[in-house]
Amino acid sequence: MGLVLKSGAVFLHVPKTGGNWVSEVLFKCGLVDSELADKHYDFVRALHSLTQTITPAWHGVLRGRKAYTIRPKRDTFFFAFVRNPLHWYESWFKYMNQKSRQWRDWGKEGDLEDWHPNSALNGLGSENFETFVRNVIAKRPGYVSELLFSYTPPEVRFVGKQESIRTDLVTALKQAGESFDEELIMTYKPVGVSKPELSEPIQWSPELLKKVVELEWAALVRYGYAESHSSPEEYSRLFLNKVD
Repeated sequence: MGLVLKSGAVFLHVPKTGGNWVSEVLFKCGLVDSELADKHYDFVRALHSLTQTITPAWHGVLRGRKAYTIRPKRDTFFFAFVRNPLHWYESWFKYMNQKSRQWRDWGKEGDLEDWHPNSALNGLGSENFETFVRNVIAKRPGYVSELLFSYTPPEVRFVGKQESIRTDLVTALKQAGESFDEELIMTYKPVGVSKPELSEPIQWSPELLKKVVELEWAALVRYGYAESHSSPEEYSRLFLNKVD
């Protein structure tokens, strides 16, 4: 969940990037001051929720006092975690194919009150992985890049990776000036691992993989997943061989 730490640092929880684990660890370390109004607020929504309008009491209004706004400090330490977009598709597919989920809707797309970051995926599910991915890219090409970018504008000062979540969380907390139990973080158990009731293993066809890599290339490069690969074609080939 999105959390405000006692130091004033703010953790933004990107769906399916290890955020439940991070949240549980932060609580265990005693670092949490409060929760954001929504578990998955992106940067803009988090900033809005942290901004308060202070209205004077009635006698202050009678004396002509005006309302004023409190915003987070300019140097507030925002941090978040991302995930390889290809693995994000796999993780969301596994999560939504659990019996407790079964491709339920999350929020309503375009609804300001019933908001969820993944509401655009409502109705796109399938028990077949490639069908699900094709549904997504037909509706929102580059969907995962779009999602990750909404949580990681330049004002977010640290972006870690789900793939190295323990060491990256330690780094983030040190940069935020926190005091914490590093051993607890490095040894804490996994949280919220999806267990889908499907016999069909996840497989990418070379054709679909190449297309998705091209669509998600911006995020793959920006977050360092493809920095050593010269092209989407090369990255796709290496990914299929599990050298990503």
